[in-house]
Amino acid sequence: MFDRPTALTVETVNGDLTLDTHGNGNGRRDADGTHDGDGTHGANGADDPEKAHDTDSVRIVAETSATSQSALANAQLVAEGGDGEPLAVRVEHDGETDGSVRVDLDVTVPADLDVEHAATTNGECTAHGVTLHRVEATNGGCEVIETTGALHAETTNGDVTVRGVDGDVQLSSTNGHLSAESVDGYVAARATTGGITVRDPVGIDDLATTAGRIDADVPAVRGATTVESATGAVRLRPGPGLNASVTASTSVGSVTAPALGSAHGLGTVRVEGTFGEGGPTLSVSTHVGSITVEE
Repeated sequence: MFDRPTALTVETVNGDLTLDTHGNGNGRRDADGTHDGDGTHGANGADDPEKAHDTDSVRIVAETSATSQSALANAQLVAEGGDGEPLAVRVEHDGETDGSVRVDLDVTVPADLDVEHAATTNGECTAHGVTLHRVEATNGGCEVIETTGALHAETTNGDVTVRGVDGDVQLSSTNGHLSAESVDGYVAARATTGGITVRDPVGIDDLATTAGRIDADVPAVRGATTVESATGAVRLRPGPGLNASVTASTSVGSVTAPALGSAHGLGTVRVEGTFGEGGPTLSVSTHVGSITVEE
């Protein structure tokens, strides 16, 4: 248990990372910093009964498993700062573990504490109700629900799902689906292999994937915006207040846009038009796939 810091960064290796706020509860006991007989290691420091219900503190529970006691002894939770200063928490492995040690972290924080960066390798990252600014997972997915402030969420191999974000969102994945829903801000997303889904944002910035389908609500754009899939269909649902100059083109496929016109045929087909009073350019394209721009 740590007295309230000014900000938090947290990272684990070979394990899941869960961030939550006081009151939701994570169902695990506070750890006492010792090994127990089943290969589980708690590493958040000694329990403090006086702080058990302190909603202005940071509570960390580490659950560690390993293939041997010697490998288990090589894992430790390191905390730097805190108590009125930024707090950095990370898992370190002494020696070569070859994945033989797994450290899952449950972190409980005040709802208004800035979690500047949360990261995990070979695990999932889940956050609910926290003020989270950047989250990364390598070989695992990310899920962020109900957060305040601009958010950047990134994975190497895994899906990214965000919902109920009060701020702009940037999503990226090398291999995984990107999904944003109920965002009180603009959404930008880029995937190498994977689809993109955007529901109920204030507006969109650039959306791009090399291989995958794009399906997005488009209430607004705030500048020249590109929606592009190299291989995959694109479906957009413009909002009634959208003001944009739209260009939609595909090299292999069709363009269906009742408000603008439709185009079919061999080779590149292209449709142009405006929504509302016109305005910033919204360029929609795919090399292989059809484009639908709904009314």
